[in-house]
Amino acid sequence: MASANNNLTTNFNVDPYYDDYDQTDNFYRILYRPGFAVQARELTQQQTILQNQIHRFGNHVFRDGSDVSGATEALDTVGVFRLKPAFAGSSIDVTAFEGKYARTRSSEKVYRVKKAVPASGGEFDHIYVQFIQSANSSANLINSVITQVSNNEIVDFSSSFINTNTGLFFSNTGAAQIISTGDGSLSKRPVGVGFLYSSGESVRYHKGLFLRGGPQTTTVAPNVEHTISIGFESTESIVTSDNNNKLTDPARGSYNYAAPGADRLKVDLTLTSKVLSDISAPPITSNNYFEIARVRDGEIVRQRPAPDYNKLADVLAQRTYEESGNYSVEGFDLNISNTAATTANLVAKFSMGTAYVKGYRIRTKGTTDVPLPKARATDTVTEQKITALYGNYLFVSGLSRALLGSGDRIELHSNATPSATTKIGEAYVKNLEYSSGTGASRIYKLFLFDVSITATDKNLNNVKCVIRGTHSSYTAYAAIDSTSVTSFNKTGDAVALLLM
Repeated sequence: MASANNNLTTNFNVDPYYDDYDQTDNFYRILYRPGFAVQARELTQQQTILQNQIHRFGNHVFRDGSDVSGATEALDTVGVFRLKPAFAGSSIDVTAFEGKYARTRSSEKVYRVKKAVPASGGEFDHIYVQFIQSANSSANLINSVITQVSNNEIVDFSSSFINTNTGLFFSNTGAAQIISTGDGSLSKRPVGVGFLYSSGESVRYHKGLFLRGGPQTTTVAPNVEHTISIGFESTESIVTSDNNNKLTDPARGSYNYAAPGADRLKVDLTLTSKVLSDISAPPITSNNYFEIARVRDGEIVRQRPAPDYNKLADVLAQRTYEESGNYSVEGFDLNISNTAATTANLVAKFSMGTAYVKGYRIRTKGTTDVPLPKARATDTVTEQKITALYGNYLFVSGLSRALLGSGDRIELHSNATPSATTKIGEAYVKNLEYSSGTGASRIYKLFLFDVSITATDKNLNNVKCVIRGTHSSYTAYAAIDSTSVTSFNKTGDAVALLLM
């Protein structure tokens, strides 16, 4: 059976809702009649009919996952502390430190814990921290990168902090110890740099709904080498008055547990990150996830346009392309990055820039790498034509002794057998190119420059052969082929010879 909204994964055609709406029935209103009981199914289907209309219109205007409200997004560089699993003989719960203030005992630095991540997949418990100030200074250095914290250092946590010269902590909520250098590795240092991605409160078009997403922050990576997809994950749930007393009847000024109300469909958006194997792979899309950005090695390399229009954008792009074509607005400077001799590719690096391709605006946020295969294979080609525009040429044949080469000085003779009396000029060879024929019947194009006719009663039409050297000792010979000359009758018996 066809549904109204194929993007929602929740099945409403079950007890007790029985929403069996089928869009192929083409029902657009439910018409209630006096004297007939109203079915709960009809009230539910009334919402489904309206939602289906919103869904169709929304898909025309926006692509799934588009930001509608103009949310702010940011990539933040923060410090990372990797922590030992236990302190003072007791296991730590790293998630309890999120949102707390952290103070290092030895280096006396104060931080705010932005995110806390439990150990998994070979990674330690770790926290992402934002530097606030040195504990013995009133200097406020918000967003400064972590500095001067040692491995094995003990960190105290507190829910409150007074920004004074002494950096007072109140109501300590726990402590932990940073791992030692021996516990970590080059990719898992005790103290390092990490990245967080945040999004302000927003409205996103997803699953045919305009969903609110609150301000959120997600981890990107606890290191400087990573390829990450940033996006929102949607979660559907049905909320009943059994687990939310606000859904009971409040008619008498308070929620009446004895008067349960209707259930609610709830859809939450959670900002999250996913590891990518290839930064240039197509955007990750699924029924419950949509991508908004890509981050590589601490740099945003792709960010979704806001808003991301659908059919409207297609129409505008078609018009832009028809009247302007493809063009670059700024950036995209090219730099070729060499690689080790044993690698298969060079890397073409394009700087950030803006361009219009097929009418669509393309904006890259960072450097884009394009692999260029190195020439590794070899091939041998015999008598292959290589076209080059050298200007005018003569057809020659009967080459003997040697081939004429580029830059050779040659003599022009008015007889097929050169002699002291047949020389009528000189020229230089620009190129010799195979034209047609095989064996002794090969014909070549002989390109000349700096042609000088020295005989006063002769011209280029009178040339019958060319030689390299002199008539008595030439090292290369070529006869002018008949295809170089065309004859035609002009008047009477007069004949004109034209050089092609």
